[in-house]
Amino acid sequence: TSLPPESGESDRNKTEEIYEAQASNLYVKLRETWERFIEEVFLNGAIQRFGREIQTKRLSEIVDLTPDDYNIVKDNMEKCSKYCHNKASDLIEEVPKSAEFLEDVIILEKYTKEIRKRRQNNK
Repeated sequence: TSLPPESGESDRNKTEEIYEAQASNLYVKLRETWERFIEEVFLNGAIQRFGREIQTKRLSEIVDLTPDDYNIVKDNMEKCSKYCHNKASDLIEEVPKSAEFLEDVIILEKYTKEIRKRRQNNK
């Protein structure tokens, strides 16, 4: 027979489970934010998920994107997907700590500013 866990261990496990669920939810929100970034900034509002038309005049500002740009978006979307399409308990990898999540948010924030600045300079 196994001994019951010490109360501190049980509390720690419960806290970790709560954190994993909340962190997974944050990555869902971050992925949704990347999706909005793609619509509004990356594709310059030319295509909206629930829009009925394509704003073809807005496409002229999209010519500045590079393979590196596509890789940044792809890599970050894949990272978010890894943590939001599975239950935290099903993850093979540990959910990132809060500092790493903050870094992921900062990546999106800086990248958004970079693309906007690049587009402004190209006008």
